[in-house]
Amino acid sequence: MRRELERNERTLSLWVWGRNQVAGSGYHPPKRRDNFTSQSITRLIRKFGYSTQSRTDTSASHSLGLDEWWLPALAKHIQIPPATLANWHRAGYVNGRKVDIANGRWILWADESEIDRLTKLYSHRRGWSDAPYPVELTTPKSRPNN
Repeated sequence: MRRELERNERTLSLWVWGRNQVAGSGYHPPKRRDNFTSQSITRLIRKFGYSTQSRTDTSASHSLGLDEWWLPALAKHIQIPPATLANWHRAGYVNGRKVDIANGRWILWADESEIDRLTKLYSHRRGWSDAPYPVELTTPKSRPNN
């Protein structure tokens, strides 16, 4: 509880600092708004690397199992957009689990053969007909029990 309060205090002070920085910097809110929203301030703080609670700090508190990856790390490893990998996970093409303690982030499971399959899936061009992907590319391997 104490750590959470300290983190919230740091986040609030960083947010106030960011709001003051933006106000005096000449930046203008998007879409002709009169002021910045808390969400836009938070996004700018993270964009410029000033976040007190980065995603990697949060994820570091939870250990990964064998062949487990944080979604952004797996996307980077196989060189695909994270949004594509997230869509594939929602479609059932990738095995994964949600972690509550890491702000609801996803841990995906992929061994070498799964990484190879996902790479082939990304390389497979569907064309104008939107024909479905081949089943062998969309069917994930069963995850072994640890």
